[in-house]
Amino acid sequence: MREMKRKNNIFYKKIFTYFTSDKLYLKGKKTNLLLSCKQYNSIIKKSDQLLLEEKLFLNNNLTIVELAKEVGTNRTYLYKSIKCVKNQSFSQYINNNRIEYSKQLIKETLYNSETGIDNSGMTTEDYAIASGFSSGRNFVRWFKLKEGITPTQYKNALLWKVRE
Repeated sequence: MREMKRKNNIFYKKIFTYFTSDKLYLKGKKTNLLLSCKQYNSIIKKSDQLLLEEKLFLNNNLTIVELAKEVGTNRTYLYKSIKCVKNQSFSQYINNNRIEYSKQLIKETLYNSETGIDNSGMTTEDYAIASGFSSGRNFVRWFKLKEGITPTQYKNALLWKVRE
């Protein structure tokens, strides 16, 4: 009886233990789908490299399955890697890359003309499409979430810097 209580206590402790060393436990069992933190970091490193070099995020229909295939893993490992390392969802991960790219695009179009006047003729919708978003509305929403200002406010702030 005493041995059974001891085993039950160990079992219940494992249930409430989520992280032990570098392995993740769920409901007291090591699952086969979980990797070590080093492996998660390796997957994210490959994913970041592919996203930046090949600009896969510009595809507005990019799915986690497609990215996982490019990285050389499966969608579960990629999803858990993004969640563990970046503490983001897949859409947050991709859209943050798109926002960074759009900021770079806005800077490049503004700094090409040193007059401080926006001669690019690009609208918010144009920046959205060029950055991989499916709509301008979605782009503005994600941009404001990440940066705290709209793309237009960001562009105007840069224009004032160029004029100074």
